[in-house]
Amino acid sequence: MTQARQLAELTRDLTVLYAEDEEITRRIMEKMLTPLFKRVILAEDGREGLEKFRQNAVDIVLTDNLMPRMNGLDLIEEIRRTDIKVPIILITAYMDTEFLIKAINLGVTQFAAKPISFNNLLGAIEIAVQRALIENLARKSQEQELELLKYREKYHFAQQERAFKKELNIIRNDLFLRKIDVVDTAGRRGEWVISIYYKPLDILSGDSYSVREVGEGKIVLFLADAMGKGLSASVTSILSTSFANYLINEMKETGDFEFGRFIRGYTKFIKRELLEDEIVSASFLYLDLVSETMEAALFSMPPVLCQAADGGVVRIKSNNVPLVRFLDEAAIERHDISTFRKILVHTDGLSESFRSRDALYQDCLESDFTLSPFKDDLSSRFARKVEKPDDDVTFIFLRKLDYTLIWKKVFVAESRLEELTKATAAVEGLLSTVDAGEDLKGAFVNSLTEVLMNAYEHGNLNIDLDLKNSLVREGNYEGYLLKTERETSKRITITLSLAEQDGEELLLLSVADEGPGFDTLLLQETDFDSHRLNGRGIRIARCLSDELFYNKKGNEVTVLKKIVKE
Repeated sequence: MTQARQLAELTRDLTVLYAEDEEITRRIMEKMLTPLFKRVILAEDGREGLEKFRQNAVDIVLTDNLMPRMNGLDLIEEIRRTDIKVPIILITAYMDTEFLIKAINLGVTQFAAKPISFNNLLGAIEIAVQRALIENLARKSQEQELELLKYREKYHFAQQERAFKKELNIIRNDLFLRKIDVVDTAGRRGEWVISIYYKPLDILSGDSYSVREVGEGKIVLFLADAMGKGLSASVTSILSTSFANYLINEMKETGDFEFGRFIRGYTKFIKRELLEDEIVSASFLYLDLVSETMEAALFSMPPVLCQAADGGVVRIKSNNVPLVRFLDEAAIERHDISTFRKILVHTDGLSESFRSRDALYQDCLESDFTLSPFKDDLSSRFARKVEKPDDDVTFIFLRKLDYTLIWKKVFVAESRLEELTKATAAVEGLLSTVDAGEDLKGAFVNSLTEVLMNAYEHGNLNIDLDLKNSLVREGNYEGYLLKTERETSKRITITLSLAEQDGEELLLLSVADEGPGFDTLLLQETDFDSHRLNGRGIRIARCLSDELFYNKKGNEVTVLKKIVKE
């Protein structure tokens, strides 16, 4: 019931069309769908379904396949002639490979197997609706932008948009959606993930950051907060970040990165560029995860919070005044991070936001940090307490994955749709033995579906978005899939694990293909632009999980979810 109530929050304003020739099934489904949707339209076969689709504003379609006059696939084909976006769920007991490929080629959003399981149907509707909402949000965003361009200073706004895109282009995160695998000096293996929360107050931001990989297990974090807000602060921030990245690139090319030299080069440059009354606050961290040390040069920034394995929090305070034109030599401190499990670097937009008229968020930041296993947990706690920040808010959240494995199960599947279906069912069966909420399990299975299809289609079969769109337009996608399936011997390895860390149980799902891999930075643009088609499945999987990250090669993805028991 919890899942149904939550789903109803998304679907209560939507209209669903349901086509089914069996009257008993149709009436049962009507009772199931009525509490979820604003309006339920019934059709006795595909032809009636097509007529009612054309006569009504339908938000989602559910259809049986085997029906008189017009079957489900023919109905879908006719709908897709005029509407390529409406989500369609095909309900069928027929799971032949060629049938599935044809359905996918026609743009079926989700499948629901017969006999119909209410929970499975809810899961399929949830995924379909999420995709519809993404499209609706994108459309509404475009409409709002058009209205703003009509009634505000069109040229000024357009230029700000271009400047923001330039700002996003300058910001660098070499480890976007990537885990860092390290072996320390004692021979112990470790994994770190770095996640970033970046929310400008206006189109242009005075906050800027970079996460740069300068060697094996060697990371530079740069977070700047320029004085003021809007255009002036943004220009300083962009200039600062751009030069910091330039220095790092130069040192990487020569293979001799040295943190002290980097800080001296940066401060020498920025002093010349600042106005007399202008200041910049910034945090520079150099982490060597192999030797488990961290060097820090903090210029009038909030303390860096570090949580140790015993739960205690270490506050690393600023060791330099703000960056100004008359800055003396910068101080650098060295810290042992061997016991640290989490690190938080942030601008004052986080700590100095008001929870109420006279209470700042900094009063509960440390507590919220210790209670937050991952970045999204902290951002959720912040959002619940701060209704509307009055400054740019940026923070970098580092987490060491130091969990204890309880059990692990490995599944290996050939690159065949029917094999992937079997593997998914096997994982779902194993999940049924885990003491966790049904909603959580459903979200985990939906994440598996997205990343599994990504590994199959883009990894092992090496089909990129341009090729897929071209094949679909030419009507050759089905044949290409069958041909490529037969020619490949590549397999997909699925690993499901239950682990424990800091008193919490975690579900970990790893999907590894045998393809060439890819650079996760290609997905970074889609993080800021939801209109892009590529990376949509990964975005959905990220929304359904607590963490999602790839290995360095880009051919293995891990989805992590905290277990919340009902």
